Amino acid sequence: MWYTRSLLRLVGAAQSAAHGFCQLQCTNLSFLEYDYYQDDKFGRILAYVWENCTSQLGCNNGQRMVNWLLVKKGIAKVVTYQDRRSLKYKDLLLQAEQ
Repeated sequence: MWYTRSLLRLVGAAQSAAHGFCQLQCTNLSFLEYDYYQDDKFGRILAYVWENCTSQLGCNNGQRMVNWLLVKKGIAKVVTYQDRRSLKYKDLLLQAEQ
């Protein structure tokens, strides 16, 4: 499996919530999508995590972004840095936080 729980950090999320979430739903994980940066200064992999879904919150065409779901549920907070290039899904994640 491609998931390395000790190193994965969700792009745009202030906390590494992937481990707790994965304990519940790892069987639905579909793929990782990288943004402009694939890791941070601590060596953690930065990725959008996608899962297969049917009709759950945020499901679109059989896929949903785990990062978005964690932000929407208040488990993670959006973090962006002014000195870096804007994130691909920045607006989507910020909307989920409201």
